[in-house]
Amino acid sequence: MQLRALPLAFALVLDTPGQVSTPGLAEQKAMIARMRDAAVNYADRLQDFLCTQLTTRSVDTSGSGKRWKVLETRELELGYVAHKEHYRLLKVNGKTTDMEKRVKKGYFIPGGEFGSSLRKIFDPQAAAQFAWDHEQSIAGKRSCVFRYRVPVATTTMVINADADHVKMAHHGFVSADCDTGTVTRIQIETEPA
Repeated sequence: MQLRALPLAFALVLDTPGQVSTPGLAEQKAMIARMRDAAVNYADRLQDFLCTQLTTRSVDTSGSGKRWKVLETRELELGYVAHKEHYRLLKVNGKTTDMEKRVKKGYFIPGGEFGSSLRKIFDPQAAAQFAWDHEQSIAGKRSCVFRYRVPVATTTMVINADADHVKMAHHGFVSADCDTGTVTRIQIETEPA
């Protein structure tokens, strides 16, 4: 009985996330270089498109992260034409009248999506610092995950809230195909100054 249990336990250990050995520094640098190349050239390879973006903005004025209140929901037309993003507000809270009045003032207004977010991390000017986090399997493909941080001194991220424009340091995670460097997921958290 113990002999049959050992191979099963061994297989479980091999398949457990985080059990993959950390790649060496040279291999990590090569992965980051592939990710940077794919990210910086991402927008250049995009074809023109038009889609609908749905955004829900919420706020927690308590600061606890437990009392979120919806400010509004917005439906926008997002177009990418001639390598430039443009937005057109279609609905706020499901209505097409008095839309600007329905958008709550004084809070961050998002803009710039996946392609421009990639540049905010991988543009050499951003001087992002990367650290290996882990490897995981997604749909049978190896995905390499790195933590990153961009300091306020070199950031290109600017948050707009009403008429204010505030430079923001940011950090988070970048997941990419380990072989091609194609970024598949980003998680960004801003660091107010």
